[in-house]
Amino acid sequence: MVEQRDEMEPPRPEDDAPTAAAPGVLPPLRARLRGRAPRVALWLLALASLTFLADDLGGWGLLPPPEELWPWRAEPAPGRNVSSERVREATAELNDALTAALARRTPAVPRPTPAAAAAARAAGEAPVAAAPESGPDPVARPAPEDLDGTIQPLENPCRREEAGRCVERALDPFYAALRRTALGEPGAVTRITHYGDSVIVEDLWTGTVRRKLQQRFGDAGAGFLFVARPWEWYGHQDVVTKFTDAWLVKRVTVGQSRDRLYGYGGVTFLAAGPGAKATFGTSSAGATGGAVSRFEVYYLAQPGGGTVALAVDGAERATFSTAADVVGSGFHRLDLADGPHEIELRSLGGGPVRLFGVTLEREGPGVVYDGIGILGASARALLEPDEAHWKEQFDHRRPDLVILTFGTNESDHDLSLTAYREQLGRIVARIRAVAPRAGCLLAGPPDRGDPNTHRTRPLIPKIVAIQREVALAGGCAFWDTFAAMGGPDTMWRWYRANPRQSFGDLTHLAPAGGEILGGLLYGALVQGLLEYLERTGERNGRTGAAPPADAPPSALPVP
Repeated sequence: MVEQRDEMEPPRPEDDAPTAAAPGVLPPLRARLRGRAPRVALWLLALASLTFLADDLGGWGLLPPPEELWPWRAEPAPGRNVSSERVREATAELNDALTAALARRTPAVPRPTPAAAAAARAAGEAPVAAAPESGPDPVARPAPEDLDGTIQPLENPCRREEAGRCVERALDPFYAALRRTALGEPGAVTRITHYGDSVIVEDLWTGTVRRKLQQRFGDAGAGFLFVARPWEWYGHQDVVTKFTDAWLVKRVTVGQSRDRLYGYGGVTFLAAGPGAKATFGTSSAGATGGAVSRFEVYYLAQPGGGTVALAVDGAERATFSTAADVVGSGFHRLDLADGPHEIELRSLGGGPVRLFGVTLEREGPGVVYDGIGILGASARALLEPDEAHWKEQFDHRRPDLVILTFGTNESDHDLSLTAYREQLGRIVARIRAVAPRAGCLLAGPPDRGDPNTHRTRPLIPKIVAIQREVALAGGCAFWDTFAAMGGPDTMWRWYRANPRQSFGDLTHLAPAGGEILGGLLYGALVQGLLEYLERTGERNGRTGAAPPADAPPSALPVP
């Protein structure tokens, strides 16, 4: 007789007991797993580790992308992707337009004929100038549609008005210097300093901009470099460096220097004793970086300071003391025959030797582009250095343009947007104060994706919007890096590109991505120069005249 049971009746205790009468019944799952839990946990841990390792190796191009290894993680990559080919085409069009603009000859300012002047005076009128036979053509700039929207234009706000008319924009000091360089005036060196976070530490983005500017306007040297490797990623595309480990490094990001004297680049290096070395050599790998004629050491002058030796191409050339009566910024310059060189800097002891960096330059005309990436930095790191000391450094370096690229690390955590806006305003004011003669440009953060969702981190667009607002209000130009590279989820699309344009963390640029972003920024700078030539030509009767080199800084109050 078969026993009937209601479905809601609780099971009886004997139902769970194994019986010999049912040898085919499987034991409960918990019984099977009993004693095997550690093994299962190890397998799960190994699988997770393999997933993360594959993602990381894929980011470096050593394995296929994760969506090929793990098909269930694949998803479409929406939006446009800016190709390196199109960027090269767009920048070539801009270069052609600039060449044509600079090749134009401006006719002399017309003067009235003697007869016309006499007749005008007799009639009590102002003399009327005779019309020139032919006036200069306006500067021809490629229209945005001609560039297919590839180049994101700069936003260049007015800094100074007279009689309700803008007479100076934020980047005019920079473009005035770049115009003199472009015209080949003797000794016309345009200096650009680009501060940023880890996105520029490897000099991929900044190195591309440097090379393009120097190939077009002239190579005036590699610029500012550190005297040791403050971060493993640190490098320069056009300088061969060798550093010893005998340097004590203190970084602005963690406030390690109590006196807040971090030099021009936000890092200070104290020799551990005699024999601490750093070597800087010109590069033969490309069209730029192959020569140097001026080497300068930035150091801390201080009572009891030690001595430094400089050797060029294996032969000792000079020694100098860092001792001084009072603490302050010190600089030692060594002039060389223009050409390829290897320069070795060595501490001789005799007291503390504290250095900030070196510069490699040439006489020009040409461009110098300092790429100063600070690993782990947010923009607030620029408020850490002692302002008077930092201004000493800027007064000596005399940049024509200061670029700031921060925001990546701010997107890591909860951020008070109100506090961030106020803090960024103080940073812009500080840059305007320490470099009053320079143009300033906030180049917003690039896209940053979440490796789990592949989507843009939510704070990135908000940070971009605040940076734009603060820059324009503070008399600085703004360039939307995020929009220039393609907008939301670009890092995921760049990671899936072939070759890869970003790494698997969806934060840092691969070499191909650095080339694209560098080309985009270069194109925006040249596009802005063409606009400057057109605007100043119209304002000055189409003479194309630029403000003199010794023109006073903008009269707009520092915010």
